[in-house]
Amino acid sequence: MAISGRVQSIVGNKFTLNDGTGQIIVDAGPPHWRQINLSKGEQISVKGELSKSGQEFNAFNIRRSNGSVIEIRSPEG
Repeated sequence: MAISGRVQSIVGNKFTLNDGTGQIIVDAGPPHWRQINLSKGEQISVKGELSKSGQEFNAFNIRRSNGSVIEIRSPEG
């Protein structure tokens, strides 16, 4: 599944993404594994899946507006 929107706030490797209809917290994995350097207001697309609780979106990769991709993990885990 993929979602797109603007980064609203960032705390470590978690950030809030606003797609124009609402907001969701995206978990981009632990900072010790890979540091995610996004900017507030940046337009991105995220491939991933909803967490079991449905409260967060677990990212597999992040595509920036310039086309670069930040790989986080495979869908298999």
